[in-house]
Amino acid sequence: MDLMYLLSNANFILTILIIIAASYHILYFKDILVHSGMRWFTACIIMFCFWAILTTLMSIAPNREFLFIVTNFFIVVPFITSSLFFMFCYEFALQRSVPKILYTSFPIAIIVFLLGWVNPYNLVYAVDVYSQEPLIPAQPNTIRFFINVILGYSFVVFACGMIFYRISSFK
Repeated sequence: MDLMYLLSNANFILTILIIIAASYHILYFKDILVHSGMRWFTACIIMFCFWAILTTLMSIAPNREFLFIVTNFFIVVPFITSSLFFMFCYEFALQRSVPKILYTSFPIAIIVFLLGWVNPYNLVYAVDVYSQEPLIPAQPNTIRFFINVILGYSFVVFACGMIFYRISSFK
């Protein structure tokens, strides 16, 4: 058995387990969706499932064209997921509705998604057409690096900070 075959099967099994766990939690939380931030949490769970499916598809891509199509979707999913997680934490921790400025993350993701189809001057992601790597890396001089790593990680770190603030305020 070769390593890529084992990894693709492991990714497939992990994806199925994530989807089952997420489905259970969505059904469990459907009664408390009226609480603060739960609609963002549900959307975040769905995006995590989509992220797992895309990661699996990237590992078992039959050819480079299919890999590029999946990668174009994969470019925006981490950013949207981190935005949704931030919105959930904002509403949950601060008990206020999300500011309208945070909704600009969705048009940004759509613009990056549309730019990814043409990828002018390797602006969205850098592609080495001679490489045989299964994943397309996020190079530091691309929009993907800025969107996913800089903005996405910032959203997650600030969101975790809000959760820690909420936990520390319990007496």
